[in-house]
Amino acid sequence: MRGAGAVTMRGAGAVTMRGAGAVTMRGAGAVTMRGAGAVTMRGAGAVTMRGAVTMRGAVTMRGAVTMRGAVTMRGAVTMRGSAAWPDRSRRTRG
Repeated sequence: MRGAGAVTMRGAGAVTMRGAGAVTMRGAGAVTMRGAGAVTMRGAGAVTMRGAVTMRGAVTMRGAVTMRGAVTMRGAVTMRGSAAWPDRSRRTRG
């Protein structure tokens, strides 16, 4: 995503976000985001997001991220400021 915020994921998978809501994930699972807030994840777990998703600021995820089971998010999700996760894995892809 450019403008509103930049999203970069390293470790278990690489995440690239461009435009209003395009997400591509490689590694642990495949993530596809289209529209205002539609997220589909395949691989480790199933993720479904419905509603409005807004990301502001810089978001950085480092290390290994694993999602198991079914995750459903409904409503409005807003992220403001900067969020950083410690690097728990030396594996980097992307």
